[in-house]
Amino acid sequence: MRDKSYIKNKTEGNIIQAEIVFGQLGSDCRGHGICQIIERGSSIKNCNQMSVDIEGLSVRQIAFHFSTSKIDLKVFQKYVIGMEFILNQYFWLPDFVYYQLGLEKRVIASGKYYVHSTKEELAIKFPLV
Repeated sequence: MRDKSYIKNKTEGNIIQAEIVFGQLGSDCRGHGICQIIERGSSIKNCNQMSVDIEGLSVRQIAFHFSTSKIDLKVFQKYVIGMEFILNQYFWLPDFVYYQLGLEKRVIASGKYYVHSTKEELAIKFPLV
């Protein structure tokens, strides 16, 4: 069971299983941020990617959930400084995420986002603009 106490005024949403490719789009997946989100089971050669559950918290907010039992900490730590996930550029959510979660907004703004840690998972909450 996920500990969701850190999410206030949460609206229950759906969860999509996907793969996140870290880095910056247009920079051969180098740098800090999200290069792509692709469907679970897909892969991109020579890129750092990891399984993620994407949860719709509301029509304007999502959360990424990474299972601590499946996470590659070496890869994850490249993109997290302290307990903040760094996103150097805006990221547009792909159609399959946007439509399946029934979102009103689809852009994650550049910035620093707190990584919430529990024994079972690491989670990052993103407001959408």
